Amino acid sequence: MKNEGTKMAVCQSVLVDFEEFDSAHHFYLDETDSNMRLVAANHLTAIAPLARMHHEIAQSIRRHHDRGPRDLFNISASWAVFQRKFIEEEAGKDYWNSSVQVERKRLIWHIVSGGNGALLYPSAFREADRTL
Repeated sequence: MKNEGTKMAVCQSVLVDFEEFDSAHHFYLDETDSNMRLVAANHLTAIAPLARMHHEIAQSIRRHHDRGPRDLFNISASWAVFQRKFIEEEAGKDYWNSSVQVERKRLIWHIVSGGNGALLYPSAFREADRTL
């Protein structure tokens, strides 16, 4: 089961059992970490395909007003935490290289297609790529 972003609901009793969320995640992959912990604790997951959620996007130090990324440090830090917790050591290098390639492809997508309406210029690509 893979949920996207922050669009998930969890029973209060389950959250109480969690005690806390892993603050090492920098806003990214925190829900994936939660999913892994739910599975490990044998909890069930239900999908509500017709559910709707409105999620506002605003300019920040991480992204431009049009959602183009400025900085990928927090995403990279979260990938590293996830790798440390859930990826076998011998697969770590391949996992990390794959994660970096996914983020670079996303940056290139923003340059080429103006993904989500965001046009990322090559200089912004270099700056964001440097933070991986």
